[in-house]
Amino acid sequence: MKIKRAILMLTVIALLVAIPVLAKPPGSLGPPTLESIVVTTATIDEVDDVDVYFLDWTDVEGADKYSVDIEATATYDTGEVDEDEVPIMATVEVSASFGTSDRLDGGDMSDSDLNIPVSDVEALLAELDAALAAALAAAELDPETEATVEVTAKVKALDPSVKPTKRQNNPFSNSLPLP
Repeated sequence: MKIKRAILMLTVIALLVAIPVLAKPPGSLGPPTLESIVVTTATIDEVDDVDVYFLDWTDVEGADKYSVDIEATATYDTGEVDEDEVPIMATVEVSASFGTSDRLDGGDMSDSDLNIPVSDVEALLAELDAALAAALAAAELDPETEATVEVTAKVKALDPSVKPTKRQNNPFSNSLPLP
């Protein structure tokens, strides 16, 4: 009887410890390990006869490398209005990630800048066009419906040395529109 009670008590204690940890959403298992970044520059340059987006951001102490997300968003009118007669808009989004560990310019992966080929962003825009066409078809809207497109970049500092022990839920930078 005492053994059953001891097992029950240990089970209850284990659940009281485990449930709060397991109930947290992914990425919320602790504070960020690195500071946030401010993207300061997004320009189009030419490097070795290749058009690139040059992105530059503030250095982050302790960052071994950086992750850059390019996001493309198309916003379009659904043809419907709300109760105040305001048009209801919808969005379609696609994104691609690039890392300073993948750089081809000879720079170090801890450098706080990156050249991303314009052709890679054009491929992302082609993906956005296909996603928009599918969304318009699914909503039975005119395939020629106009959409406003915005392409932005944001950056996150990474320190792979902490990965074995905890998640890298470091904050992304501000989103900076690409020219």
